Amino acid sequence: MNPNVRPVDALLALAATWAALMPVHLLLTTLDWVNPALVISMVIVAVGMLGRLLLPFRWAVVGLQILAAYLTLGGLHLRGHLWHGIPLLDAIRALNNLLYDARIAVITYAAPAPTSRGMVVALTVIIALLVILVDATAVTHRAPALAGLGLLSAYLITATNTGAPLAWWSFALPASLWLLLMARTGISGLRRWSTTVPLTTGDVRRPVDGVAGFTAAARNVGIATIACALILAWAMPHPNPRFLSDGLGRAASGPGGPYQLSTTLDLLSSLEDQSDRVILRYRTSATTAEPIPLAVLEDFSTDGRFSRARSFPSARINSGERFLGTPDYSGVEGLATERTFVVERNEIGAPQIALPANATSLTLPDDVEASRAPSGTVDVAKTVESYSATYDTLKIPRSVLEQSNVRDLDYNLAPGVRLPAPGTLAADALARPLLESTLADVVPDGASDFDAATAIQDYLRSSAFTYSLTLAPDPVDSAGVPLDLDPVSRFLVTKVGYCQQFASAMIMLARARGIPARMVVGFLPGSLDKGARDVRAADAHAWPELYFEPYGWLRFEPTPGARSGIAPGYTQAPTDDPSGSSSTTSSSPRPTQRPDQPELNPSVTNPTGLEKPMWERIGDLPRQAWIVIGLFLGALGALVVPVSARVRRRRQLARAADEAGRIEVRWRELTERLADLGVVAPDSFTPRQAETFVTERGVLDPGERAAMTRVVTAVELARYAPPSATLTDPTTDVDSVVKAVASSRRLSTRLYAALLPGTGRRAVTQTVSRVVGAPGRAARSATGRLADWWAARRSAR
Repeated sequence: MNPNVRPVDALLALAATWAALMPVHLLLTTLDWVNPALVISMVIVAVGMLGRLLLPFRWAVVGLQILAAYLTLGGLHLRGHLWHGIPLLDAIRALNNLLYDARIAVITYAAPAPTSRGMVVALTVIIALLVILVDATAVTHRAPALAGLGLLSAYLITATNTGAPLAWWSFALPASLWLLLMARTGISGLRRWSTTVPLTTGDVRRPVDGVAGFTAAARNVGIATIACALILAWAMPHPNPRFLSDGLGRAASGPGGPYQLSTTLDLLSSLEDQSDRVILRYRTSATTAEPIPLAVLEDFSTDGRFSRARSFPSARINSGERFLGTPDYSGVEGLATERTFVVERNEIGAPQIALPANATSLTLPDDVEASRAPSGTVDVAKTVESYSATYDTLKIPRSVLEQSNVRDLDYNLAPGVRLPAPGTLAADALARPLLESTLADVVPDGASDFDAATAIQDYLRSSAFTYSLTLAPDPVDSAGVPLDLDPVSRFLVTKVGYCQQFASAMIMLARARGIPARMVVGFLPGSLDKGARDVRAADAHAWPELYFEPYGWLRFEPTPGARSGIAPGYTQAPTDDPSGSSSTTSSSPRPTQRPDQPELNPSVTNPTGLEKPMWERIGDLPRQAWIVIGLFLGALGALVVPVSARVRRRRQLARAADEAGRIEVRWRELTERLADLGVVAPDSFTPRQAETFVTERGVLDPGERAAMTRVVTAVELARYAPPSATLTDPTTDVDSVVKAVASSRRLSTRLYAALLPGTGRRAVTQTVSRVVGAPGRAARSATGRLADWWAARRSAR
């Protein structure tokens, strides 16, 4: 067969690509995408082998594969848009529409997303491109190392879009196939270097093949690398996810760069981000911290997304001066209290900047410009590391809000309060029937607008709904067919979601009631640390704001308390508690809680560390502590055999009757240590023959040969000299010879000799045998004594 075809390498590259893509099934509800993707993959590989057989240029092979993939894609998914079987302009338009549908599905649904036709086509295209990339680099251009980038991209499709860690085999399998592919290419390259027949040694029966040694070493390194990668991935804290391009919750300028929270996509990636990276550290003079807005989203589209309204003009902000057009609450005594907001560390990238609600001024560096939209969203020209602001906290009486009637559009507003935008009353037409039926069930007859809003909030915060980052499967009808529901209706039916679904549902219900509503995205207050609050990516949050006279936009909190904390005080019904605190306050966790933490229950007393049983305290040790303990125990275990060898030699020296006996012990030590290094002299050799053998096999220089000669001379004197002869201790020369021989051996051999010496192994084996055989020896001894006693007793009779 023509060597350019390389069918084994082509199939191996295909297997590696699909192994990297296997976890993609976690992102979708069905496997409808597998068959077309597999068909187009096989076509690409077959055309690649044919092209390498017939075409003289490598890039011509790649071009032929791209053409074959395009024609196959048309035959699989665009059959109604072909011209005599050829996909032309009409097919390209249809393909664009399908890819757009896939994009909408990606940004609308969290994993697992529904497997629509557009999603199947998109995955077919992506997999085809990845197969072409890996086949072209690894097989056609014979650069399998470069193909690792394509395999990494395939693996990251799933790794960066799932909240839970992937199974270990999802990395180990494609990595192993990739290493095998590189090994095949490397070995074939080595074999082309030379045609010389390898030399043989006198005591070796078969030729020493250098390629075989290279293969063994490469195999060991590859296995060790994969094992180390899996161990490090298990041991290290979960880092902030990164991908090949920017996106939600990812750096805008590489690792460690500015963070940006998307205002149009799904918040799921940020909520699932378990990185400990602090993106905002601030201090506030307020006694109670509230969520921090980042952007206001007023416009709603039919695909279930909210986005910023195109509102003009934006007012330029003068650093340190009060914003133009802010509400004036000075006419009501005690209503507004001015607070300070000082940011010590900011990693949120421009144009976004975090400011508290009702911000009144912003102090920035002189070279930074900022503007404020009519909705209240502030944009900056570039990222600032630190800044400060002032804002008002309002003590709003519920009685005033209960008299608010916003449905008549006759607003009685405080000075400076803007009218709501018309788009804040637009509800989803597809969801309106379900919205109206839900309002009829939730809102009491004759309720005011504000009472209706609080009823909606209480309904969504009730036990009927579940906060989860994993959405429920699509609801089905009586025949088991999935229902085609819009995102809002889907949530109201399944009652499972996270903050974005809760906020969207309340906004749509409020708008269906005739109450202006909009979405705000930002962050929870963060965790308190030495007077400052640290905000992380997982603190991302979304909540609704509803419009009530005379104050304008007010925050509501439909997300359950386990995630968001207590609802605003003005939305809670008054209680008879004379302290003025609500029962909700004492039973709800703080809003700084992250989604991966369980709901706290202060009524249950948690035992302190000393009150817990010993096994529970051991079980509470962090992963890092277990790693340190494991490494320490492993180090102790590695020292067992060499320490046993040293102890055994010391005992042998101590038991020697005279200096001649100690020299014999040193000679045995030399032969055993050299045997551990692979220099094994036959037992029948005399000391002089052993000297010649060690000198040749150990590759000793003249000085080391002299040391070996002195050792042999000391042994001969100990054996054959008269008792009155003076004997010299050869310990120093023994160590010199062993060190010289070890310097010519491989690192693995030296480590084996140091950690697993034969003397130590025999000592450990004998110790284990004695311990295991102790019960049997004790039983035999007891039986013998009993037999002797019985015999003595019988003889006494």
